[in-house]
Amino acid sequence: LAMYEAMAGRIDDARADTERALELARRSGNRTLLANAHHATAWALQRDDPAAALAAAEQCLDLYRQFDIHAFAASSVMALAGGLRARLGDDPGALELLHDAVVVGRDQGARPQLAAGLDWALSPLVRTERPDVATTFLGGLTRGALAGVGLFPGVDTARARALERDRAVLGDRTDEVVARGATMSYDELVQYAIDHLDRPDPNRD
Repeated sequence: LAMYEAMAGRIDDARADTERALELARRSGNRTLLANAHHATAWALQRDDPAAALAAAEQCLDLYRQFDIHAFAASSVMALAGGLRARLGDDPGALELLHDAVVVGRDQGARPQLAAGLDWALSPLVRTERPDVATTFLGGLTRGALAGVGLFPGVDTARARALERDRAVLGDRTDEVVARGATMSYDELVQYAIDHLDRPDPNRD
């Protein structure tokens, strides 16, 4: 509930519910519930306190790894943590985690979470001089295999801003690159994302 409250902008409600969730999870000793409570905390804090939100997301991931918890939310929390790393200035660390988020999302068949990973990657890709990759993602997200997927509140506006930022860099090539992403199949787009998030080479097409 707290995650959806946060996405809907009900931050005070989200924070109150995450505090209660953490209390109940710690009292129960259930590691999966505790991981989920940390995930919810990350969502509740991500707008106003990205450093604390990242710490909560990483606590969630640590529990998943330490106790081999196979959670459907793994891709989602990886994508969120990657986006938070980018906001805090760690673009290489963000892209590494977003690569993992896409791999897990592919393996779980979690398309909204996979789309979120691509959305979070847009800004760090441009800052690491890979606007072609970001714009290809946008083609797949807005007109291609993932169009209509992962449309959380504010996503359309963020994608429109990202496209204008990319257009300022790519100029007349922008529509061609968008079209490339739009014509990729789902499998092609996912493999392209895995390849390019894994290889931070600004000269790679």
